[in-house]
Amino acid sequence: MIIIEDREAIVRHLAEAPLRNVALLKHLFLYPRNTRAMMVAEGDRRATLVLLETEASAWDRATYGDCALVAFLASDAAELSAVLMEHVPLAGGAVFKLQSDAERAVLAARAGFEQTARYFSYTANGVFQRDPAVRITSRPGDGDFALISEQGHERATLEPQLASDDAFFCVLDDPGAPERPGAVCCVFRNHGPVFEIGGVVTRRDRRREGLARRVVATALAVLAERSRLPRYHVADGNVASIALAEGLGLQRFLTLTHHRTLSRGSPTNLHPGFVGAVA
Repeated sequence: MIIIEDREAIVRHLAEAPLRNVALLKHLFLYPRNTRAMMVAEGDRRATLVLLETEASAWDRATYGDCALVAFLASDAAELSAVLMEHVPLAGGAVFKLQSDAERAVLAARAGFEQTARYFSYTANGVFQRDPAVRITSRPGDGDFALISEQGHERATLEPQLASDDAFFCVLDDPGAPERPGAVCCVFRNHGPVFEIGGVVTRRDRRREGLARRVVATALAVLAERSRLPRYHVADGNVASIALAEGLGLQRFLTLTHHRTLSRGSPTNLHPGFVGAVA
């Protein structure tokens, strides 16, 4: 068994299957200073671990702020997953985000964890058309940012991506309230060709009019024009978003479950580079 910590080599391996490994690639791409990667290899089999400082991600900070680390796994073999799990420090609390039944079975054999969430990722192979009423922009206005912030997307995080052409907004304006869009979504790069359609929000007084479907369909059309792979990520309890995805004919390709330690201490700051975090 070989242990590999060469980040570039690990990213190249993960990028061979960009959708399967999207959760790991996304966080390596978005948080290069706050992640560390390790891969174990045995023959043709591989397993990869990515550790993220919880404080680096606004969503994880708000959801799992009493845990120091978030751990992502992608593995070809359960026994390799077990090896990598032993390298995750648990003293400050940890959250595992797992994408296969084999990984979940390995974690279930260890005491002290509870499942807290489940998410589905969808992609598209169909043909979509732009809605001419939907505004596509890399310079969203204050009203656009205000609406999308309801989904927890921070302006400070999005603006650098918008400036570097790694993101764009699809906005359905309301002629009766020009400063308050009716619906919005943000499309941002996860890694390489994969772009996530997130932050889908409809203004409360404009719901049940099909506005979210129109901005998402336009986002899918733009991504297809640019030869990008779409990812639509949704919590399993969000019935409306699941119905939107499946109504558009999107295909589910990934189920990601979250499992956190039952006992949690004070989160530990492991920046920079998780020095000493991985044996």
